[in-house]
Amino acid sequence: MKRYIYSKILQPVLVDIDAAFTAELKYPEDIAAATYKDKYNVPDGPLLPADKNAVVSSQAFTDFRAFVEAVYSMINDQYDLHIYYENDSIYRSFYYAALAKNNDGSLILRFRSIFRISTHEPEPSPESDKHKKEERAAARAATGKVANKDLPRVLPVHIIVNEQEFDSYLEAIEEADNRIAKAVEIMERTKR
Repeated sequence: MKRYIYSKILQPVLVDIDAAFTAELKYPEDIAAATYKDKYNVPDGPLLPADKNAVVSSQAFTDFRAFVEAVYSMINDQYDLHIYYENDSIYRSFYYAALAKNNDGSLILRFRSIFRISTHEPEPSPESDKHKKEERAAARAATGKVANKDLPRVLPVHIIVNEQEFDSYLEAIEEADNRIAKAVEIMERTKR
């Protein structure tokens, strides 16, 4: 910065004034990430609370969504299941219904699995009944079955993430992997 200072003789005198400032960058403490099985970026930040009405930071919600995406990738890519139904509830619950495939890519129709990823236990409601009907309709379309009684049997897998269940998303993704693997083992019992 330069400032003009005039003397009585009206001749300008140049004086240099140094201005310095320090910028301190602060990062939120709740940002952390890790890689699971060299495939999925799983956040290890704060877990979302079980209370559906709790106010959470955007970072915490983003971490939860990243965890849900990691589980989806696990179902779809790692275990190569056919996801025929998806539903994202406004209450932080995510549903993926899937069928196993034979080695030739055809569907195995003995069991279908519904994966529920949420921060809280399931609660019966008119909305949940509506989504169950939508899932059954999608299952009929995917399998070519007409009546509900002819559909592959349901194998539910609930993955509940909150402070009472896990201390981190890394623990949760490991447990999700175990539960999905067990479901796939049952679904693929008749695999060719």
